[in-house]
Amino acid sequence: MLVFRIVTTWLVVLMVSQVAVSAKPNVVFILTDDQAYHTMKCWGGDVYTPHIDSLASEGMRFTNAFTATTVCAPSRYGFLTGTYAGRCAHADVLAVYPRGTINRISNLPMVLEDDKPDIARLLKGAGYVTGMVGKWHLGPTHIEDVNQWAKYGLKRYPPDADPYHPEMAKKLRFNQKQLCKFIKKQAGFDYVASAYIANSKELHCRALDVHNPEWVIKSAVDFIEHNRKKPFFLYVAPTLHHGPHPSRSLDVDPRLTGEGIVDYHLNLMPPRSGIKERVKAVGVDPKMAYCTWLDDSVGAILKKLDRFGIAENTIVIYTTDHGLEFKSSLYDRGGVRIPMMIRWKGTIKAGQNCSIPVQNIDLVPTLLDVCGVEVPARVKFDGRSFKRILLGEGKPIHDSLYFEIGYARAVQVENWKYIAVRIPGKMEARAERRGNKIYYISNNHLGKNAAKHPNYFDTDQLYDLSKDPGELYNLASDHRYADKLKEMKQHLRRYLDTFPDRPFPIK
Repeated sequence: MLVFRIVTTWLVVLMVSQVAVSAKPNVVFILTDDQAYHTMKCWGGDVYTPHIDSLASEGMRFTNAFTATTVCAPSRYGFLTGTYAGRCAHADVLAVYPRGTINRISNLPMVLEDDKPDIARLLKGAGYVTGMVGKWHLGPTHIEDVNQWAKYGLKRYPPDADPYHPEMAKKLRFNQKQLCKFIKKQAGFDYVASAYIANSKELHCRALDVHNPEWVIKSAVDFIEHNRKKPFFLYVAPTLHHGPHPSRSLDVDPRLTGEGIVDYHLNLMPPRSGIKERVKAVGVDPKMAYCTWLDDSVGAILKKLDRFGIAENTIVIYTTDHGLEFKSSLYDRGGVRIPMMIRWKGTIKAGQNCSIPVQNIDLVPTLLDVCGVEVPARVKFDGRSFKRILLGEGKPIHDSLYFEIGYARAVQVENWKYIAVRIPGKMEARAERRGNKIYYISNNHLGKNAAKHPNYFDTDQLYDLSKDPGELYNLASDHRYADKLKEMKQHLRRYLDTFPDRPFPIK
């Protein structure tokens, strides 16, 4: 009898484990906004972020993760499509940058094509329920411009409108519903809630230019609760730590949201009123309390996965859209290099640091691979699956990396980086006559910040990252590195040749 019980128990355990392995894993993809390394303790910050840190200690931390593009919209395009933003062929992009001209890759225009095979559509076709909450920033076209709102059936209001006023409240609720419909149609999500078309300032109401992660997370955990018995993909895009500085929002009415004043409970996270005291109690400067605020958001999601017993079968990805210090440039520091962590309990060995380079465009093919989704032959990705890295096979998936922003392109091969800046002749001549500078991208405020880098305006830039990780010493004009420069140009040219309708001269 004892032997029978032992065998029976062993068979039950084996059957359960086989079901767990064969079950389609859920995916929670958390993409933060403008998050710097020092805002997480697990990346060296003097902050209090226990839940974010747990993703590193319980999963894999990628120390050489990169984004191909360094402003919000094109970076998100790459994360969701697995392709370079420079390939975007939406009609509005082509209207501004026709085929045969250089594409000045930036936030505008950058619109996800209605028929683009993005991650939501592909997983939905494989039986997944798909959801999105938070910041979108990929269209529909010109919806960020309040002067275009009538085109989308949105209701306008003055910038000093009172969100507490009943008529204003109706407009905000209506606009939120419309926005969620637009995103569902555009990207193929089954569920969209607590959505921002871009940043909070694009609500065009001064009183609502604040962060409300509680509102975003409420919709995230609602989605998890309602779909916990099905395979699901949830894209969570907090507005933190983008401007306005999150610290300013800690003291405002927590009922102020993207849909106006809400009267339902947003109590899934610790009260924001007590965050400063909490961090002070553990020896952290209260000025960094906003980091714990974002961490509380992550904690609410992780606790919900634990509560429903689905943490073991849920892949949690945590990363940010790009760096902050040199945002809108192609430099490593505060630009293309990003923190990334992936937790998959029971599958990914806990506490690993992976130095193998991966890029944001690799995420889509990786998720489709681990979720067992067969990709149609017509769908082509620039990214590559790093499933084997997650499972412990430490072999590189790239022999080089390509980067793009505005009028700049770059390639990295091992420890060498080459950046090319090509301003169209007519624009450059006009700028010289006027005595002004041309930044890579059309967002001048971002360009001015990135231009603080001493070599920003150099046409050709060559860096030995092994000796110069800060990319401060441009070797392109040093004759000793002429052969290396020629070699790196050839590497970049191979990438540029895959954009036949986008000329970018490299001699």
